[in-house]
This record gives sequence, C-alpha cells and structure tokens, in this order.
Amino acid sequence: MSENLNINGYNAADSRVYESIKTIGITASELAFADKNSDGTISEDELSVYIEEDSVNSGAKSKNEEIALLQAKYNNELTEKRRLQQEIINLTREKGSIQQSYITCEDSEQKSKLKGELDEIEDTINSVNDSISQCSSNMQDINKSIIKALTNSSTQTEGSVSFGGGTSGSFSGVSANGSIPQELAQKLDQKLGSGFSQKCQSVANSLGCNPNDLLAMMFSESGINPNLQASNGATGLIMFMPSTLSANGYSVSQVKNMSGVEQLDVVEKILKASKSMSGYGENEKIDAGTLYALCFLPAAAKNEVLCTTSDSLSWAYSANSPLDADKNGDISKTDLAGRLQKKYQEMYQSLMG
Repeated sequence: MSENLNINGYNAADSRVYESIKTIGITASELAFADKNSDGTISEDELSVYIEEDSVNSGAKSKNEEIALLQAKYNNELTEKRRLQQEIINLTREKGSIQQSYITCEDSEQKSKLKGELDEIEDTINSVNDSISQCSSNMQDINKSIIKALTNSSTQTEGSVSFGGGTSGSFSGVSANGSIPQELAQKLDQKLGSGFSQKCQSVANSLGCNPNDLLAMMFSESGINPNLQASNGATGLIMFMPSTLSANGYSVSQVKNMSGVEQLDVVEKILKASKSMSGYGENEKIDAGTLYALCFLPAAAKNEVLCTTSDSLSWAYSANSPLDADKNGDISKTDLAGRLQKKYQEMYQSLMG
C-alpha cells in the first residue's frame, strides 16, 4: 500500500482498502487501531506494525487454545481410563465370588455353568485391559503434544521430553531414549551446579526411568532444593525421612550439606533399593506412576491402586490425601503420574520463565 488511508473517510468499497483488509484478515473497525499516533491516517509503517502485533497476539492465543484443547482431550482419556479400571475391580470381585462357588460346588452341571461364567468374565477382563492400554497410548500421544506446545521446541525429537509411563496406570509410554531438553539442562546446571543434568540423566538410566519424570518428582517434593529440610526431618531433593536415610547409611546433616550433584547418588541408592524391595528387576523399565510409588509407598508399588480410605493402608491415604487427584477415595499410579505431569510443567515454566 503506497499511500496513507484516511480513517475518517474510510470506504470499504475502495478496491485498494478492500483488498488490503481481505489479505491481512481484519475488519474495517479493527483497522482503526492501526492508527498508533491518532492522526487520522494509517501509514505503511503503522500498518506493518499492526499486522505484526496482530500476528503475535493471534499466535499466542492459538497456542493457549491448542494446549487447553489437548488438556481437555487428555482429561477425557483419563476419565475413561479410570472408568475402565473401576470396571476391572468390579469384574475381579465378581470373578472371585464365582470362583468360590465353583470350588465348593458339587453339582457337575452347575459347575460347568460356573466354569462358562468364569471364562466369559476372563475374556471381558482381557478386553477391558486392552482398552486401558489404548487409553494409555492415547494419553502418551496427547502428553507429547502438550509438552511440545508448552516448550515451543520444534527441534525436539518426539518422545525426548515425554514422561515415562505404561499400561499400569500412567499417562505415557516408557521412553528408553528420554532425555532432558537442552535448554532446561542448561538452567538446571546454572541453578544446581555444573553436571547436575548429566548426572540426573545417568541416575535415571540406572533406575530405568525417564529423567524428566525424575526431575518432576524432585520438583514436586522439594522444588529441586537439595538443602531443604522439613520440621519432621525430611531432607533433600526427594525429602527422604531420617529413618530412610539412616537405613541407607546417611545422616540428615550429611545429606543436607551435599550439593545437588552429590545428593543424586543418595537418590539413586535409595530408589534402587525401593525398586528391588518392590519386586521390580534391576534392569526393568518403570513408568512415571511407578517411580513416584517407589518414593511414596514402595511396599505397594506393584499395584495400580496404592492405598484407599478403607484398606489396611488407609493411614497412608489419610497422610497423603492431596495426591488423590479425582477425590475418589484411592491414590493410584495414575494420580501420581498426573501429578508429575503437572509438576513438570510448573518446573519448566519456573526455570525457563
């Protein structure tokens, strides 16, 4: 556009004006905002600046809408997965009841009927488990898209910022190639000392988890502050209790005075011990929910539901009820994995600004 447009004498029928606003996708009333100095005319420079600002604002709005839409899809998948998990619980109870009747039944005809019911329930359980696995896979894909949109890093390879997950209740698949994004690694090293991110990657490899899960757990527990100490004595990156530290050969004061890099050795030793105690193989891959379970309640880490308001571990639920994200009366690996997803995003935004 080679000449100024007079706003007061604006005429949408003017071919030059009409073609311009059609090309940049704005209305006649919106065009008035391009007059930055309020002199009644729009120069080429003013129009150029307005178009650039509108593009940036639209891009930011579009990005936020994309993340909101992805999160809504993720929540829908999570809701369906929880419904299916409850269906498994109900089917398992029904199966147990029928099995008891089958064992005590002496009538051959009735026993045959009960056997058929057991086979049918087993088929249904397998089918529902397949659906749960599909939900987990869908959540994995959605989560990768959320992290990609959040970090705005088109150069990251798919899965490199993903969380570790799996069919046992977290929100994405185990990623053997998971790595800490380079820009995040730099911020971590600035905050916690040179080599922290590389050491964290090494510890994650040793544990068989994704390093981003490990970072999210440390942020959830301590804000990734190796010197943090609670009134109950819980200390360090993962706020291990004094009894836990003592059982593994450390004192509270010793751990509190370690650097972040040094303290990662403590994290590795204790979590590897928890992994072994929980029945996982040394080289077995673990998902996000399982990693958190090894810290939260290792004795139940093999279970999808770790504790409830009514089982023998109700004390653990009472002490940690905020972890029950959907307030359904139990704390599951899905709850823990969802917390790590949220905490990873908070950590990234906190460190990257």
